[in-house]
Formats: sequence, structure tokens, C-alpha cells
Amino acid sequence: MKKKDTLGSILHSFTVPQSEATMPYYISNDNELLYSSNEVTGTPADIFMLSLTTNKTQSFVALFGVEEYYPIGIDDTSFLFTR
Repeated sequence: MKKKDTLGSILHSFTVPQSEATMPYYISNDNELLYSSNEVTGTPADIFMLSLTTNKTQSFVALFGVEEYYPIGIDDTSFLFTR
């Protein structure tokens, strides 16, 4: 994933283990990034969190046979998504 400014210049690149990562959303502390991806667990689409300080990814929502999309952080410990 790439963070860009409004002129299209790349400000930062984020490395995640999935080849497809979409719908990124910062959690309120700006140290984690929620995103959706359709790899790793074998389900259609799941929610992951990338720690920007450690560059480690963890699965947050991975329900078999259910697609999870559009993660939106509420605060440092909770978020919303559609499924």
C-alpha cells in the first residue's frame, strides 16, 4: 500500500503479506492501519491490522464464507466494518 499526497507523490510505502490490500483506514492513534484483503485465511475477504511501528500484520476478522469490508476505526480498541 502507498500513502500519497494530493499531488500524487508517494509519502510512504506500507508492506503487507497479501498481494491485495484495499480500503485502508487509520485507527485513531495513527500507529495502526486497518485494511481488507482476500488472502491468507482462504475466505473471500477479511479485515487485517498493520502496526506501523513494528510492520507486523494480524488478522482481526476472518469468518469462513463471509466477506468483511470497509473497516473504520472508532478509537484505539474498536472498529466498525460491513459484512
